[in-house]
Amino acid sequence: MPFELEIDEFDLSAAHALAYQDAQCIGTGRLVGLSGGQAQIGRMAVLAQFRNQGVGTQILKRLIDLAKLQGVQKLILHSQVAAMPFYK
Repeated sequence: MPFELEIDEFDLSAAHALAYQDAQCIGTGRLVGLSGGQAQIGRMAVLAQFRNQGVGTQILKRLIDLAKLQGVQKLILHSQVAAMPFYK
C-alpha cells in the first residue's frame, strides 16, 4: 500500500498492536473505536518473512482482547480480499 493511503484521520486515536523480534517491528494492526459500541480492526500487516508463524494471529487476538476490555459489542474487520483466508 502506498504510504499516503496508510495514514488517515483515525490513526492518532486508534490503538495499535505491534509485534517485535530482535528490536525490529515485524507486524502491526489497529483498533479504531466507532460509535455505538462498535470498533474496527484493520491495517493488519506482517513482514513477508515472518508470515505463517502465528504473528498475525497474536496481533489479532490482542486487538480482540482490547476491544472486549473497552466494552465493544460489535467488531468490524477491514481487510484486503487477498487476506481473507487468514481471517477464516
